[in-house]
Formats: sequence, structure tokens, C-alpha cells
Amino acid sequence: MLEHSAPEDNSDVFKDNDVDNLSQPAEDIDFYVTDDDSVRECDITRVDIPRKGLKMLHLNVHYLESKLPLLKVQLDSFKSPIQILGFSETFLTENTRDSALYLDGYSIHRRDRQGKGGGGVLVYVADNIAAIRRSDLEHPLVECVWLEVKPKGCKAFLLCNIYRPPDAKDDWLSTFENVLINASKDQVELVLMGDFNVDLCQGERVSKLVDITESFQLTQVIDEPTRITQSSQTLIDHIYVTDLNKIVDSKVVQWDLSDHFAILAIHHNKCSKESDSQHKVISFRSMKQFDKDSFLNDLMTVPWEIVTQSSDPEEALSTWYELFLTVLDKHAPVKTKRVKKWHQADWITQDILEAIKKRKDLRKKKQFKAYRKQRNLVKAMMKKAKTEYYNSLLSDNSKGTNQVWKCIKKLDPNQKYSSAPLSYKG
Repeated sequence: MLEHSAPEDNSDVFKDNDVDNLSQPAEDIDFYVTDDDSVRECDITRVDIPRKGLKMLHLNVHYLESKLPLLKVQLDSFKSPIQILGFSETFLTENTRDSALYLDGYSIHRRDRQGKGGGGVLVYVADNIAAIRRSDLEHPLVECVWLEVKPKGCKAFLLCNIYRPPDAKDDWLSTFENVLINASKDQVELVLMGDFNVDLCQGERVSKLVDITESFQLTQVIDEPTRITQSSQTLIDHIYVTDLNKIVDSKVVQWDLSDHFAILAIHHNKCSKESDSQHKVISFRSMKQFDKDSFLNDLMTVPWEIVTQSSDPEEALSTWYELFLTVLDKHAPVKTKRVKKWHQADWITQDILEAIKKRKDLRKKKQFKAYRKQRNLVKAMMKKAKTEYYNSLLSDNSKGTNQVWKCIKKLDPNQKYSSAPLSYKG
């Protein structure tokens, strides 16, 4: 069933006089967002989300910016992070800066409604997930953000975060079908999530959408109502996937952020893991040419008064960072370095690292006699350090058998053990 009326303004969902009507037990109360953007007591939904898998969530948030404080609190309450957060009805404009929407550890991909208020879609993607914006798949008449998502060691798939207004005209579905035609040309897995404003609990006027999704082998995985009022229960927020075997779980998350519940799908992470021995590129600030006095002098010349001229705290903070980083980048520029391992073994010492560096330098200089002598020295230092480290761990039974068991696994991580040792006597 299609909802024809424009979405009602629920910006006062968390008014003070509604706190007593919330259904969660008092011990679960944390915070909520009021009209003045402050954070006060409210129910924080406790959701058991599996640790493994790529978590993708969508919510019709109905005014994103004012609800960011509660959103951050809610995300912090999860034991496992949600890597992809999609929102619809963000109600953002071109005057809303990305800095005002900042979530630590996420990049932002947004598309604001042009020409009139309301609407808008946005996707947050965790920094450890590679994602490329596919604007070539986006249509001016369909509010959506397309991303090509590439988890480490896995095949890429296309993700669409979409919003269909309740007053959309009949030709919206035809345009939507053309969007899917273009996306399917990539011949990769598709995941669509959003508020379609089509009630799958009812048969009325649903057949057209079902016909389109089924023609692209898209399966809808949400089976509970996503919007509940005093007089209705509707399933209007959907998640569609082309490969159902890769979805290990899907559910409705009863957040109190808007009059819609959030919807969640978990994509399996059974991908070939990147070897820890592979080279990686890290970023760091070079302090080789850093001069403290020169740095402080340059900071004194910065026009900091610009910061105080802004009445928006987020804008003021963004301005401060921009001014400070301009000076910092001059004196301690960001550089990249290729390293073999992101995490070195616990037994690696600074002396060993320096010996390795000397060995590398000798080889570059083609001093092969000295290089072979240094190579043997490094091998001996590593063998001694490793022996001393593991002997120390194994001889310390005071840490309990669990710690001893972890130590044995470190010695041979590829070996399968059926049970843990009871004790060790040196």
C-alpha cells in the first residue's frame, strides 16, 4: 500500500513530556535529542549485532543533523561497529557542511534534494571499507547514492541507498527500472536499501515493484513492519539483494531516532584474508626537519580571530583545524612509507630493527662480505630474542592456562589443537 501524504514532521518525537511514555525499562535510559540539539535522557536500543560480517543499515531519519548526538551515542552502545550507515529524508541543504555531519571513523557520501526542501539521502562508510561513489548510476529523478563497495579480499558489489517519496508519480518505477538496467551492466552483486514507501504487508499496488525487483533477481530480506503508528503497521523500508547466500542475517532494529525503525543486513565476511606478511603503506608525519621555535612562531601569526567570528560551533572547530593543520603540514608534512607488517611480533626489539636496517644498507652499497656477516648477526639476534620471549611466557604459569594456550598458538598458528594444556612446568 502506498502512503500518499507527505511525511509528517516528527522533530518533536523526543520532547520532554514524552519520556514517561517510552517503553524501555528505566535502567536502559541514556540520552535523547531535543529541538535545541542537546542530549538528554532517552531509551538507547540495545541490539545484539554479530561481530562478524559487513553490517549495512538504513534508516529514514527525518532530519539527520539534529539527531547526530543521539546517533553517536547509539552507535557507541553497539559491541560491533556498523560499517555502512544509510539514511533517507536527511533534510540537508547545500548550506550544511560535511564537518557538521562528522562521524569519527566514517567517510560521507551525500546527495541533497535540489530545488525544494525535505528528502535527501546520505551514506556513511567506515574508513576500513573501500568504497567508490558511482555517480554514473545515479538518476536526477531518483533520490539515491550508488557506491561500489570493495571489502578487503572480497569481490566488489554495488550498494544503493535510496528514497522514494510517498507522493512519487507513477513513472518513478519506470525510471527506477532504468537505473537498475544500468547498474546490472556491471554484472556484480547488487544490494539496495531504503525507504520505498511501498507497503509489502499489503497487496495493493505492490505488484509493479515486485515485478521489477524479481526481473533483476532481487530478493527482499526484511519481513517485519518498519513503521508502526497507533492505527497501522507498514513494511515500507526494504533491503534487496541479488545473492541471498551472502546475507547471513537481516533484521529490524527498533531505534527511537524517528518514526521509522532501522533495517539491517549482514553480508558474510568469508573472504580470503589478507596475509599479515604482505607489505602495507602507512601514513605518518615526518619530524626530521621539525623546528619547535619556528613552528610556534608560525602559529603566532595565524589569524585565530576568524574562529571566534563563527556562531556555529561545528564550523568554528572546522576552521580551527584548517588553520592549525596548514601550519602543521608545513613543519611536519604527512608522508607514506611501505612496511612489511602493520603489527610487528612482540619479540622484535629496537636493536633488531636497527640491525635489519644496517643489513639493508650494506646490501644496497654492494658490500656483500659485510652484508653476509650482518645477515647472520640478524638471524642470531632474532633467534635469541624469540627464544627468550616464549620461554618467559611459558614459564609464567601465574597467568593461567589460557595465557599459556595463547602462547602455544602463537608458536604455531597453523596447527589445530583439540584441547588446551592443563599446565606447563619448566
